[in-house]
Amino acid sequence: MKLKLYKGEELMKTLHNDKDGKNYKPKGIFKQNGLAEYTLCKECNEYSGLYYDKDFALFYNIIHFGVQRNINIPEHTTTEQYLRGKSMKMTLKKLKPFNIAKRILVSFSSVEHAGLTERNSEIRKALLDKYYTPQTDDFGIYLSLHIGNSLHYGTIATLNLNGKISAFAGIENDFIALYLTTDTNTKAKGLEGCLDITHWLTDFEYDEEQDIELDLSFNQSKNIMFPVG
Repeated sequence: MKLKLYKGEELMKTLHNDKDGKNYKPKGIFKQNGLAEYTLCKECNEYSGLYYDKDFALFYNIIHFGVQRNINIPEHTTTEQYLRGKSMKMTLKKLKPFNIAKRILVSFSSVEHAGLTERNSEIRKALLDKYYTPQTDDFGIYLSLHIGNSLHYGTIATLNLNGKISAFAGIENDFIALYLTTDTNTKAKGLEGCLDITHWLTDFEYDEEQDIELDLSFNQSKNIMFPVG
């Protein structure tokens, strides 16, 4: 289809008549969020929002605003320079780890385009049934604090020296980074310095509340840092 992108001022100008009285309002459909592609069906997307979004939003905002409140960047120092090599400890009260971990899987289902989430039946079962405890032998979820620009990327496959193929996907947004991988070792290659939170799916149940202690390192983007050999 033909697509025309407008910045804010450009869009406002198109909605008004010019001096000659000619109306230049664009034809077609306006999509405020741009051209998007859904990778979850409507039903699953709506149910996942009802089941997990509120708990994940609380988790995300506590970390995000906690970082903002606790960093005091010296003058003439960039955020990246200041945070490089640093870590932060925090205790999050009465969170629902199981719900949060499932919402993370939902997020990866939206960026993966038939990647890890589509190929792993346990992930699909976990998203379709809010009470289902998935087998996590074939995937892992990692969390860290993030330095740099926000981005997300689908599966990156890497081949190690033993001939084993590992796959990774990432969501790096503001101060928070999330990773999904087929490498289930506690120190997954390329994810050193990240916290393995896969056990949130197996140690807790739906809607179970828990105080969570986190010790998170600030890491730069992992998108170009996964080893290929």
